[in-house]
Amino acid sequence: MNGSLRFKGKAVAVALAFVSFAGSAATASSASAATSTPLCFYSGVATSTSWNYRMCGIPDIDQRRAGLPDNGNWHCVPTSSVNAMFWLDRHGYSDILVGDYDPQSSAEPHYSAVTSKISRMGDLMDTGGLFGNGTDPDDAVDGMNEQFEDKGYEAHLEASYVDLSEELNPGRKLAELGAAGYGKNLLLPRLWHYDAEGDHIGGHIVTGTSAQGTTNGRSYIGFNDPAGAPNGGGGDIYTQSPFGEESYELGTSNGDGARVIGYKDNNYRLEGVFVIKRLTNVS
Repeated sequence: MNGSLRFKGKAVAVALAFVSFAGSAATASSASAATSTPLCFYSGVATSTSWNYRMCGIPDIDQRRAGLPDNGNWHCVPTSSVNAMFWLDRHGYSDILVGDYDPQSSAEPHYSAVTSKISRMGDLMDTGGLFGNGTDPDDAVDGMNEQFEDKGYEAHLEASYVDLSEELNPGRKLAELGAAGYGKNLLLPRLWHYDAEGDHIGGHIVTGTSAQGTTNGRSYIGFNDPAGAPNGGGGDIYTQSPFGEESYELGTSNGDGARVIGYKDNNYRLEGVFVIKRLTNVS
């Protein structure tokens, strides 16, 4: 789950302002999990023709790092799930991740502690499996739910997988999933990679941050890419890259998911999404 990687040319800082459909502005705060991060959140389908899902303060941890099998080449799912769990840990679901470490720091003990958390999730998800080529979706769901159960949150949080390959409006569906129940649900989009002939050749998981659009206009998806940082391309695996968010327009679907326009080689499609649903209103 690596593929060709690039610098985050389209990335914007996690700390940004966004405008709701009512026209009022809210400002996001830094994503450092070592300090108390104020909640920046808007989620919901505002009208029958527009939608806006937004989660702020979610880390953007590099998956490629020393201390993981194959330096984390296959650890996009564990890393993206750890991003989500850092957010949960700081917003009412304490001790999902033991300790108080800054995922944005390259200093010790922070860097090694974050690596250990990713490794733990990889073990729970059987990442690499028998073939050494990523994480099976069922194993990913089981791993996340096992972590919630281990920490006593099985009645409060639940992971599942939703197929979006044939969804006519996947952007709106993402917003609906993010807002379902008590809202503030975390999304881990699954991007399927195809070659020029349309054959499936791989995939990648990212941590969702937004889904916005209108039925009469364009639809956009935002996410933190664990392999999109400079270090993701096989660079310094001992240094955490600066956090950054990427946003892309969703194109048409051919039955394999909507094209994520401009992402990497422009041959990735939104195939599905892992959903971490809040079953109780903790925060």
